[in-house]
Amino acid sequence: MKNNTNFYNPLMEMMPRKELEKLQLNNLKRQLQYVYQNSEFYHQKFNQAKIKPQDIKAQNDLDKIPVTTREEIQQKIKETKDPHGGRLCQTRNEPLIAFSPEFPPEGEPIYLVINYKDAQFAVETLTRQLVMIGVNKNDRILHMSWSWNPINSFLSPVYNNYTNQSVGDILNCTILHTEEVGPDAPRALFTSKFFKPSTVIAPHLALLGVKMEAEKQKIPITSLGYKIIVFRDRKTLPKAEDKKTAQKEWEARTQSMLDIQDNLFYAMDCPQHKGLHVWEDMYLVEATDPQTGKTLPLGNTGKLTITNLFAEAVPLIRYQTTIDCKIETETCPCGRTHARIIPTDY
Repeated sequence: MKNNTNFYNPLMEMMPRKELEKLQLNNLKRQLQYVYQNSEFYHQKFNQAKIKPQDIKAQNDLDKIPVTTREEIQQKIKETKDPHGGRLCQTRNEPLIAFSPEFPPEGEPIYLVINYKDAQFAVETLTRQLVMIGVNKNDRILHMSWSWNPINSFLSPVYNNYTNQSVGDILNCTILHTEEVGPDAPRALFTSKFFKPSTVIAPHLALLGVKMEAEKQKIPITSLGYKIIVFRDRKTLPKAEDKKTAQKEWEARTQSMLDIQDNLFYAMDCPQHKGLHVWEDMYLVEATDPQTGKTLPLGNTGKLTITNLFAEAVPLIRYQTTIDCKIETETCPCGRTHARIIPTDY
């Protein structure tokens, strides 16, 4: 019996594999029907492939659905002059929030849009992740990110005007925020010096900026009190040697977090470091062939491909990324039964 201290939702996180797969399949079927009825983009895509949602009866039927790529969405935005490229599904009269893409954008900008329900799921996702790595109630968390990034709305009560609770509310944590750009390194250092956050969530380069500023001011970085460092990146994860170096220099445990804003996707490794955990009640992940889009057998390396099972505003189905990985579904030593992503060079 596993110790449930580091579990936010133990019944879900340790759900027996067969039950989890059944739940995931039911959520997948519902989501496919939803996007077919409400997304012009996917309605056309399904029709062009000559398939209907009811044709997907099991997970191995996913290959019938062509993958969706970033380039494909950008081309559709350019053709239609629609900022969402026909992806937006708005079935209720409620406010939506659109988050700006990275700037300058690579090609046509892709906007992430969420509704109230999407935000609630995102808060659940992040709360599970942070509890998993050992964040406790009343801890202080320093988050270094662009102010417009959606993760801010889910972490902090200050940015959160869209959900009943943020992660900070649930865990009663103090959320400290600074920008991730170089010029804000002095602010991050100043904040760390006085508030002593136990957990830091930041891109690798942002943390290097804080280190350089500390060296400039002759402040030992170990005096800042970091205990957990979460390297949060959107395209690539720090190499194992970089994490080991940071762990030694900061005298802190390091974790990896993969953030794909286009798909409201977060995956993080647990302290066992056996891959990045994915919550399969909310997402379905595959490693797919970069040429054919076919699902590769477990243990084979392919492109990380994500299906969002909860998003209502702009769902993405079989979204093929540029990240090389393999998928593992054996129960992690931490006790969680959900799939894990094993990126190349992890």
